[in-house]
Amino acid sequence: LRASKLFSHFALSLLARLDCKDMLSRVYACVYAINSYTLEPLNKVSEKLLHGYEVGMQTGDIQFATYNARLYCESSFWSGVRLGVIEGYIQVWVQQMIEYKQEWNLNMINALKYTVLILMKCSNNLLPPNGDFLEEGRKSLNEH
Repeated sequence: LRASKLFSHFALSLLARLDCKDMLSRVYACVYAINSYTLEPLNKVSEKLLHGYEVGMQTGDIQFATYNARLYCESSFWSGVRLGVIEGYIQVWVQQMIEYKQEWNLNMINALKYTVLILMKCSNNLLPPNGDFLEEGRKSLNEH
């Protein structure tokens, strides 16, 4: 844990020194997804992930922008943000992930989406008919 904290600080200081905005989304995804939740409050981690998403979209790093968006939703879930709010975030980012053909992030966020919906409704009736949310993601991408 200590070594990863040092590595995280080193990566962030290099990012700041080199003023390398193009890499920010990637560095933030690595630093804030791995173990920073053990070192910082989740709401602070969520802010960093949201910033990673925004910068990734600005610089054209769509894969890591959507990765940060997914991680943002997950950290919001684990930090106790209201499920309806998380569902709203997911709805927006699912559409972007489909548009930009980000299958892996789409499949992962769909797993969270169904978890949130089931918890909101306390029912298993919200699962896709075949129970395979990954298939739904593939189908969405093939339609666009």
